[in-house]
Amino acid sequence: MEIIFRLFLHDFLSLKQPLVCMMLSLLFKQLFNHLEKEVFSKKPTKNGMAVYFVTVVLEKQMDKPNYISDKSIKGYYDKFVLGKENKSGEPTRELCDLIASYIGYNNFLDFELENKKFEGPKRLSLLGRIKKSKGVKRLGLAMASGALLLSGVYYNETREECWVWDTYKYKKISCDHADAILPKDIFNVEVLQKITVDKNTNFFKEGKVLVWYSKLRNGDIQYFNGRGVHPITGKELKPITPYIVSKYVK
Repeated sequence: MEIIFRLFLHDFLSLKQPLVCMMLSLLFKQLFNHLEKEVFSKKPTKNGMAVYFVTVVLEKQMDKPNYISDKSIKGYYDKFVLGKENKSGEPTRELCDLIASYIGYNNFLDFELENKKFEGPKRLSLLGRIKKSKGVKRLGLAMASGALLLSGVYYNETREECWVWDTYKYKKISCDHADAILPKDIFNVEVLQKITVDKNTNFFKEGKVLVWYSKLRNGDIQYFNGRGVHPITGKELKPITPYIVSKYVK
């Protein structure tokens, strides 16, 4: 057991920093991609996007005046996305939460959980290293067998938990149904609903987005109560913005 613990501790400490950097890289990349698509009609400059995020998003939409400079936002982008050496350090957890909220997540933890799948350097897994440890080969094989057994049990217990879109929300249905969808393929399956909105709808609360939308090919806008994908088109829903509200909501 001591060998297993030491291997686990070594792996955890050696991977923690790369994971943090990778998540921050993805966070700022998504921030600037979001700004480029949602805010500007023409391809903007990095400086223009940073200024907009600080002066409009943080100061006006999230009520965070003088919270951070556009220079700092650019510095983080250069460091974590472009890999340039500078003195930016790491952003605060609050800033990460604000950015995550702006691009459609509840907070940075939600962002991390949803983006935890990544391509990292190939490393021998802890289980593989246990197998190579002469004194615990049998333990490694037992753990592998147990994992396979548990995964099989889990699949058998949950494979009938399928869903189908029913006009305004998902409902449970037999997996034998032609249109059945597995829950793992739908984000927010139990709560996602199509909603109607008007000028009195609360679109934001304390800087957080409460409504997501999708613009169809015919120009119609459909609104939903949470993040996810459009049940018909399969396209990812977009977080509502003040611009969309002022232009389309009546």
